[in-house]
Amino acid sequence: MRRAPLFQVGLLVLTIFIAVEPFRADAADPVQFKIPDGRTEFSPKSQQIKVGTEVKWTNEDKRTHFLTAADPNRKEPAHVADDLLIHHLLPPGETFQMKFDKPNTYDFFCAIHMEMRGTVTVVP
Repeated sequence: MRRAPLFQVGLLVLTIFIAVEPFRADAADPVQFKIPDGRTEFSPKSQQIKVGTEVKWTNEDKRTHFLTAADPNRKEPAHVADDLLIHHLLPPGETFQMKFDKPNTYDFFCAIHMEMRGTVTVVP
């Protein structure tokens, strides 16, 4: 007689787990930077990620932007650590995605709107 309630509790827990599981964020989901509509900025401005994480930039603005990697010392388009180079045109509604495999701090900016700056810090 006691097994029936225990079975029902187990079934309830399993049902809840199955129902909730699709709403969990997948570890493979990229970290996001967005360019909000009508604003010349990245949101958020900086993020810390683990090695192997993908980062996605999304242009929600009506203007085109040009994502560019920056050497932290030069603040102009340049190679950064380990020959990583980003030069990617982002028209309205477009995205760009890349994976960071080496620990470092990577600065980036919009080559069209120089005040737009951001940072990805990659940790082991």
